[in-house]
Amino acid sequence: MMVVLWWLCALSVALPPSVAYAEEPPTLPPVDVDPPTEPATAPPSTAPPSTTDSIHEQMVKSFIEHFQAGQLQYYRGAYPLAAEQFEQAFAAVPAEAALRNVALSHERAGDDVAAAIAARRYLELPACDTPGIDKALCGAHRDELATKLERLLKRVAELRLEIAEGVELREIRINNRVTARADFPILVAAGRVDIELSGGEPGQKRQRVIEVRAGEKQTIIVDSFDAAPRISETRLPPTGKPRTRGQWVRPAFFAGIGLTAASGIALATTGALAIVHGNRFERQQQLFLDNPPPSDGMGGLEDPLYPYPAEEERRKDRYQDASNVLTGVTSALAAVTVVLAIVTYTRPRNTGTSRASTRTRLRYAGTGIVVNW
Repeated sequence: MMVVLWWLCALSVALPPSVAYAEEPPTLPPVDVDPPTEPATAPPSTAPPSTTDSIHEQMVKSFIEHFQAGQLQYYRGAYPLAAEQFEQAFAAVPAEAALRNVALSHERAGDDVAAAIAARRYLELPACDTPGIDKALCGAHRDELATKLERLLKRVAELRLEIAEGVELREIRINNRVTARADFPILVAAGRVDIELSGGEPGQKRQRVIEVRAGEKQTIIVDSFDAAPRISETRLPPTGKPRTRGQWVRPAFFAGIGLTAASGIALATTGALAIVHGNRFERQQQLFLDNPPPSDGMGGLEDPLYPYPAEEERRKDRYQDASNVLTGVTSALAAVTVVLAIVTYTRPRNTGTSRASTRTRLRYAGTGIVVNW
């Protein structure tokens, strides 16, 4: 068995960060899974073969097959298949090289969540200074995987679970996948996350949709299914500081109110002046039309008693144009102010946003019928 473990130690060289597509996979040296334990001059043992040795032989054989298959898939660029083969190799014999290659293959495949989970598992391997531990089975590359995990955590989000006292939770589904309570905190890809909670009694369901960003941590709070759900306020952005509403929104809202009011006053003033000068122009124009200028007897016309109100017409047109412009400006300012009001006095986006479920459940509670949304 010591020869087997020595060979595993020699095999525990993970794949290089960059592998040429056409490179042939390395061949593994033959392994003596049942080396002789007696000197060459000793007579052969007549004892029956050990069942334990047979099991170890099958485990090592399975490890070699899956490890070689993983190397081949990795060199072909089939990184998800390579990760599966390395995972099966690790299941056969928990050699650190197999688990290290699982994390590497998932990262090359672009699955940051699976790569981070594999890196976390690697860091749980026993330390190499543990008494009696074999070098092939300990975390010999702990620093390398810790650095990898730190890099991966910046690209994924973390979900935690907080269940109120006395609440019975039968099932948790994250993105339509059943997740055990013991698995929390869990890692998820950044973006939309669908959460479905099922209580202990039939019909007790609650659905939420949240948005998470890379590097964030958010807590799923589970209250009584008969109470309104609470929204978590513990989520942090990638900077590690609480994310608050932009400092400019509230001042901009009040500035919008002031500008809209000022524009409305100016609109009312110019509109009133346009009406006044319009009425004055119409009266003077009517006088001009009712009193045409008399003729001087030689084909010419004398100065009219009431000249045409050209100046009054220009004033009317000027105030009318200003009133039209201010109407558009006031409408635009009012619309912007309404948007700012909505943004200012509603919940911040992505802070535990929830989607109302259109599903309803009716259940008999002894004293009446309870409707669950």
